Amino acid sequence: MLNAVTNTTFCSLACAVSVAIVLAVPQVSLAQPVEVREASLKRNCLDKGTSDRPLVGQEFEACLRKQIEGLPALDTTRHEHFGERYDPQKYVECRLQPGNRNSSACNVFILRRREWPEYWPGNAVRPKWPEAPKASVYREGMKPREYWEALCKAEAGEFIHKTVVDVEGFLLVRPRGAETDDAMQDKYVIEDAYGLLEFGYPNREKRPGVYFLSKSRPTYRYVEGGVTTRTGADVRVRHEIDFSRLAELRRLRPDGVWGEKQFTKLVNVETFSSRFGIAWRGISRENDFEMGISGGELAAFDLTSGELVALRRGFALDPYAARGVMDRRWWLSSSGCPVMARESLTLRAFVHKALPPKAIGK
Repeated sequence: MLNAVTNTTFCSLACAVSVAIVLAVPQVSLAQPVEVREASLKRNCLDKGTSDRPLVGQEFEACLRKQIEGLPALDTTRHEHFGERYDPQKYVECRLQPGNRNSSACNVFILRRREWPEYWPGNAVRPKWPEAPKASVYREGMKPREYWEALCKAEAGEFIHKTVVDVEGFLLVRPRGAETDDAMQDKYVIEDAYGLLEFGYPNREKRPGVYFLSKSRPTYRYVEGGVTTRTGADVRVRHEIDFSRLAELRRLRPDGVWGEKQFTKLVNVETFSSRFGIAWRGISRENDFEMGISGGELAAFDLTSGELVALRRGFALDPYAARGVMDRRWWLSSSGCPVMARESLTLRAFVHKALPPKAIGK
């Protein structure tokens, strides 16, 4: 009985001492969240936004995690909108590895398809794109080049559905510009690799009429479209020829050694005035991604009725896939359908064929 009382007393004393010790020791507060500045995010988490104070340790990691905070989870039902190696968590892990602080190689883990905006007038009638053929030309055991040639033979070409004349200009409904090297090497994220070599230039994004406004005749007087500013705002513009300036250049510099920027101008507009529009889209066919094939369509149409004026369809074959290497891509060197070249000149030629420009002076 005495032992029991002694043990109880000892326990009480020990517990009291323990409580006293706990109360005497300063309490360690929980770690406060690391503040991530917007300036740091804009500078890819490399510094505090001042270019001379690098982020390190917890600040650097917190910034990286803030970077991926708004990224969506991989949607396997829409895998073509995500890179092959898409995994935002791995992006953070990659950037945290020694030597990878500023490594662009980590970007493959956050690679997604670039979604190109569309600019439609409020009263426009949108065209109906052609449906894919119900019968597939794919056959079990086909090699990539064999399948690509079969697709080209069955579907590719330029198709004029309606004759129009004296077109002064048109609306580039869906502008397009350059793709990154990471996208060029990805199986999925480029929506239309066939049209890549015609549209894939940075200067097109800021000057929609760059390939269509010419100092020679015939030429369009203007091209309308949308431009994204440095702040991310979308503005509607009219890229037009300044004919007084063009005449002056011809008089003062007859050698013709001057470029489009010297005789055209960009004008912000509230509404579009074009009757005709140009748009593009990627198209998908059975087993095309797996076989290194990417298709696209380019359409000219009447914005007042939605009537299709002309359509061009083509398919690109990746050079690695053509050689049987299925785990690599480089769409910039892809082949277009036989007898269908792809460059800015062929793009302009098709648009001129579909929407013949009005002669100067008419």
